[in-house]
Amino acid sequence: MRFIRDPATGKRVSRANPPAAWMRTDVPHLRIVDQETWDSVQQRLGAIRSASGADNPDRPKYWEKRRPLHLLSKKVFCGSCCGFMVNVGSDYLGCNAARKQGVVSVSREPRCVF
Repeated sequence: MRFIRDPATGKRVSRANPPAAWMRTDVPHLRIVDQETWDSVQQRLGAIRSASGADNPDRPKYWEKRRPLHLLSKKVFCGSCCGFMVNVGSDYLGCNAARKQGVVSVSREPRCVF
């Protein structure tokens, strides 16, 4: 970085040096992991990436998939209408059919047959 004064305000402004002016130096004594271990781990990670398809550019990204916010969403069923139970609030589940379609009555007789 270099610092210059802005003539309009008189304040000091930082500017990045051009890449040609950068000085790079290897400092092998500061390494935590030796080069041989580093290379073997990178080789193994490459094999894992290619075997799992993680380096495939056409695979769906993790953050592009829509996932339920609650662990039990669509895995627990309503005892009245057999609809999915989904997260209604931040910490409780409710019948999706009752919320969206209003199909669950107040009756406690189970209508589901598994």
